Amino acid sequence: MAEAIRLGPMGEQSREIQKVLSDQNLCRTHVVSLPEEMPVKETEELAETLRSEFKIQPDFLLNKWIDIPAQVSGENSFSEFLRETQARQKEMDQRFQKLGSKTTHVPLILADEPWDIVRGIAKALR
Repeated sequence: MAEAIRLGPMGEQSREIQKVLSDQNLCRTHVVSLPEEMPVKETEELAETLRSEFKIQPDFLLNKWIDIPAQVSGENSFSEFLRETQARQKEMDQRFQKLGSKTTHVPLILADEPWDIVRGIAKALR
């Protein structure tokens, strides 16, 4: 809008909004993604656009992160699933690290009540 409308109140307001959104002292940008291939690829593209077009360096939240014990033992299908999940999450996390911003893991919260999920996520983000 700021580029399309050069004069008048809408143009002025659009430029002021762009200034606020670009000022990291006033506004922070957080991009939420899942630790999976397609969402991470889309997030990488969005981060590049935010940096190149708006001069915004976003922080990232990897949502539904599963904390898996360091030593998963056993040769059953569930143990294999956990090892594969852990490897995939680690790979996606490394891709976010290359983007040069802060990355926060938001755990997968298993609960029946929505407010229990909200409280669990809030606790994790503190």
